[in-house]
Amino acid sequence: MSIKHVLELIDVFLRGEDVSINHAWEIEDALENLEAKPKVIEETLTMLASYRPGGGEFLFDQAAMERQLQLLRRYLANESGANVRE
Repeated sequence: MSIKHVLELIDVFLRGEDVSINHAWEIEDALENLEAKPKVIEETLTMLASYRPGGGEFLFDQAAMERQLQLLRRYLANESGANVRE
């Protein structure tokens, strides 16, 4: 998987087009396939594994996931030289 593909998946989530658990798993899978896994990616993987749109005890909700994905998006965009959409 390319960073560009991961950014596209993140953008779909951040635009609210697909915030499902299945889409979170798709992002998780794409991140797992990246060669480098700095701390921000490892933290995101942990959160994605515990994501549920409505949250719950010991789970991350949509708002928490959006914050983390925005952080990850900035990091990946800077690493790849892609445009960052605020």
